[in-house]
Amino acid sequence: MDPSADVRRPAFDHVKLAAALSTASGSSYEPHKLPFEEFEYLDGVKAVRFWEDTKKEKEQGEGETKEEEEEEEVHRRWTCNLTPYECVGPENIPKDRDDEVKSPDGKWIAFAREENLWITHSVLVSRLKENRYLQAR
Repeated sequence: MDPSADVRRPAFDHVKLAAALSTASGSSYEPHKLPFEEFEYLDGVKAVRFWEDTKKEKEQGEGETKEEEEEEEVHRRWTCNLTPYECVGPENIPKDRDDEVKSPDGKWIAFAREENLWITHSVLVSRLKENRYLQAR
């Protein structure tokens, strides 16, 4: 969509993207059933990045029956060039959580816990040791 020109058009060629994704993944994708609902443009509008959410069966633990097994959601990141249509991926990079926001320099992550705002260093995986509580003054 181009609001200044009052023109609506697709964000990309769905048929070409489905073909490129099918080639890169070895699976078959339909243009009207692409595996994402959101995407971001990269390098202006020359490429798109998106996460494909898939279900994967958790491994059966000792003493668990087949009925007790659960599925876990797996996020796989794809990057697709739109000129020419070529996709790279998937990368098993975790999708940013909806309840977290990175600082502009990428060094810190802010999140809410029990109606309070906290920050943690983005390099640290464990939030139990290095969280800082932010208090309004």
